[in-house]
Parts: sequence; structure tokens; C-alpha cells
Amino acid sequence: MTTNDMQRYDPVNPFVFEHHYQQLNHILRLAPKTVLEIGPGEYTATDYLRRRGISVTTFDNAPGADYVGDMRKPPSIPETFDLVF
Repeated sequence: MTTNDMQRYDPVNPFVFEHHYQQLNHILRLAPKTVLEIGPGEYTATDYLRRRGISVTTFDNAPGADYVGDMRKPPSIPETFDLVF
């Protein structure tokens, strides 16, 4: 991922997810088909990965996640994933 990639993703603020740079770059190199993202926040990384064809499922304690719950008592998620982050 380059600065140009980030600018294409968010032309208004190309560094909005700069802190995700190393993480996202590594995930793209691993080339997973399915990902479970725990605590997606504002879904910046989720959206970025989905735009690159990766199926991302989210788990959070906030409404809007695919699975909503508390990590201290996580629900049973009946899916398998190539990567969890």
C-alpha cells in the first residue's frame, strides 16, 4: 500500500487510517479470503479490505457489527476465517 492508495481511498484525508498502514499491508500480503475483525471502530479497515474483495465479518459491542457482544463472553460464531484481527 502506498500513499497514493491511501489518497484514492480517502481523497479528503488520505492519512485517516495511516495508523493501520502496517497492519493492512501485512493482511494484503497474506491474501486471506475471509477475515474476522474484532472491534472495527469506524470500519475504516473493514471497508478498505472489502473494496479489495476480501470478505470481512465484524464483531463488536456496538450495533452495526455482524456479531454484537462482549469479548469477555464472546458469542459462538458459526463461521471459520482465514485471518482474525
